[in-house]
Amino acid sequence: MKLRKTFLSLLACLTTLCAHASSIYAVPLPTLHVEGRYLCDAHGNRVTLHGVMDTPSPYFNGWRWTKWVPELTDAHVQPCLDYFEKIYTAMTDNDQGAYCDVFRLHLDPCWTNDPSKKSSGENDISAFSKDRFNHFLDKLYIPLMQKAMNHGMYVVVRPPGVCPKEIKVGDDYQKYLLYVWDVVSKNPIVKANAGAISIELANEPVKLYDAQGKETAEAMHDFFQPIVDKIRANGFTGIIWVPGTSWQANYRGYASHPIEGENIGYAVHDYVAWYGADDNNYDAQKYIQSFTEAVPVVMTNPVIITEVDWSPEKEGTGHYNEHGEYVKSNWGTWATGSTSKWGSAFKALMDHYDNISMTLSSTACYLDIDKYINSGTVAPDFDGNPETCAGACWQWYKDWAEVNRAWPDDDNTHVPDPQKTTITGLQPVGDLDMMAGQAQLAELKATFQDGHTEDVSSLATYEVSDPENVKVVNGQILAKGQGKAQVTAKVKDAFGNSYTTSFNVRSSFFPLSKNYVKVVWEQNGSSYDETTHTFVNGQYGQTGWTYSDGVDLSAYKYLVVKLKEPDNNSAKIFIYPQNNIWAKNNYEQAFDNRTQIVVPLHTMKSQQTGSAIDPSKIYIVALWSLGGTPITIDDIYVTNNNDYSPMTGISAPSVGSRASNSLIFGLNGARIQHPAKHQIVIQKGKKVIY
Repeated sequence: MKLRKTFLSLLACLTTLCAHASSIYAVPLPTLHVEGRYLCDAHGNRVTLHGVMDTPSPYFNGWRWTKWVPELTDAHVQPCLDYFEKIYTAMTDNDQGAYCDVFRLHLDPCWTNDPSKKSSGENDISAFSKDRFNHFLDKLYIPLMQKAMNHGMYVVVRPPGVCPKEIKVGDDYQKYLLYVWDVVSKNPIVKANAGAISIELANEPVKLYDAQGKETAEAMHDFFQPIVDKIRANGFTGIIWVPGTSWQANYRGYASHPIEGENIGYAVHDYVAWYGADDNNYDAQKYIQSFTEAVPVVMTNPVIITEVDWSPEKEGTGHYNEHGEYVKSNWGTWATGSTSKWGSAFKALMDHYDNISMTLSSTACYLDIDKYINSGTVAPDFDGNPETCAGACWQWYKDWAEVNRAWPDDDNTHVPDPQKTTITGLQPVGDLDMMAGQAQLAELKATFQDGHTEDVSSLATYEVSDPENVKVVNGQILAKGQGKAQVTAKVKDAFGNSYTTSFNVRSSFFPLSKNYVKVVWEQNGSSYDETTHTFVNGQYGQTGWTYSDGVDLSAYKYLVVKLKEPDNNSAKIFIYPQNNIWAKNNYEQAFDNRTQIVVPLHTMKSQQTGSAIDPSKIYIVALWSLGGTPITIDDIYVTNNNDYSPMTGISAPSVGSRASNSLIFGLNGARIQHPAKHQIVIQKGKKVIY
């Protein structure tokens, strides 16, 4: 959490405030839900929210409602509630130009920690008190939520504190989050307001490991999915915002291992210098591309940026950010940047995607709190300087107030425009050649009555002929194993018009699409023709497939490579168990003018060290040559057939034993801890059924 720290007297809180504020939203708030990659109201109108975050902490609230005390008690609850009543009033006063419609509430650990225990910081849960958490949830946090909603603001709730630097599936922090959200999601007031209260599961995970202590693509899913499941089991139906790692800047693993369930969004952070943009580099298209690569879920689910701020340089003392980088002094924000530079790229991102909501990283990044407390005047902080987030968002929030907003549940006069929402055609997607373990948006394009086109991938429903190898979640196609599947997509508009299209997906560990065949080494003189599957290496170059998280091939006996014609240019296959072609630990085999070579995956050894190569974690498979001459691939695949032919069907499996200590793998090569009943798996190199 990054909150501007200002220190003014408690006496200022007693100043008379303006009593006639208004908000664009009446109470009760319109209920929100998720449709595809959008937040929507009850009528199907798409919604984006804009506001601030804050925390009920004397320190971060500038000692405005109490001086320092060793322990917060019931006696401090009402002064805190009174203070937030004031700032809620100010930030929703449309008559004076304030247009916040969402509030991110931190359940600050200054209330939930046992004051008799020492804590090393907000990432230390050792002082957490269940009794105090339950007590102040009812006494303070729930009333804070209710007051925000009464002022026309949706509420995003985040847990007490921040994540430890390293968290792991099954660790104490996961258990802590399970407890916190179990209590919150059972609360009858929270459940009754599920259309207005949403949950942000954690704040700023940095490094997240799977149950084996490894950083894998599925680690984030495996950590947060059980928490989502617990919340749903308690009957909370509202939106759940799921964080990513690297201080909420990395969501790549969710592309192939998305959180499952309804009403799922993702909570992201965005500061100057993140995603490759700052005041020196603010090309909007590059920034949008970098953001999309790091946050691919923006294409499939709604996103809320729950922390962002900026202000230009100003003389004073700088600070070090969470990455240990020195940030020059500014007007009082965590990040240093200007609206006309970095901010222009950020605004372009918000305009490019119509499914991103945001909350500035503190009330003081939007509102001049003390001016309001002293005079009742609602005004942007930092003197309204348009180069700061306060000055910029004062105008942006007003402009956005009538765009993508929610309408009351019983107001049937604001249904979506039929011209804009009636589909007249669906452009079929072409057949796809995908890499196992990877994900890709379906890219279904619909044409609407008013002539505009739109990607409706996340709004479609899908049927897959072979779900063992291909899965589709929110329009994201997940290639799971080696095989082919037909995918049928069906899109229905708001008026019941239905359109259907079909396409084929070929999933393999070695797809021959140009999207996956990459130059591993020596760009000069290299090329690849995906139509003929012909590549030319640069001198001593390598072309092939890379796997950022490693690929598990241990469920298969052989890797087979076939060429159209014999090679006379010293071609070899190289297999690397690390993401580095220069490490002296790899397997190699020469073609020696043959059109086929077979790699025995379970007996591979490094020629340099003589050590065994583990097929369960392969990072690079590449074809090497002297360069300059074409090499055409006929096929490349893994198989368990002893005649090295492709696996085209499932042979009769034997019956597996659950008492066996041998490793078990799915047909897609992923390790399985607990096979399902009747599931066909690979055990000791053979297909078995449980």
